[in-house]
Amino acid sequence: MAKCDYRKCEKEATVSGYVFARDGESLAPVKVDACDTHKKKDGFFEESGGSETSDPVSQEKG
Repeated sequence: MAKCDYRKCEKEATVSGYVFARDGESLAPVKVDACDTHKKKDGFFEESGGSETSDPVSQEKG
C-alpha cells in the first residue's frame, strides 16, 4: 500500500477510506489512505468492502 495521505505523515498506509471535504457549499467524499494512527481520527471513514457502491454518500433521500 502507499504512504499515509495525511499531511506531514511519512508512515505506511494500512487502510483505505474517505474523508469529507468542502466542495463549494456542500461536502464531497475524498478517497484517502491512512496509517494506523490516522485511521483513528474523527472524520475518517474506513472503507468496509461490503458496500454495493463505492460512494460513501447515500443517493437515496426519503
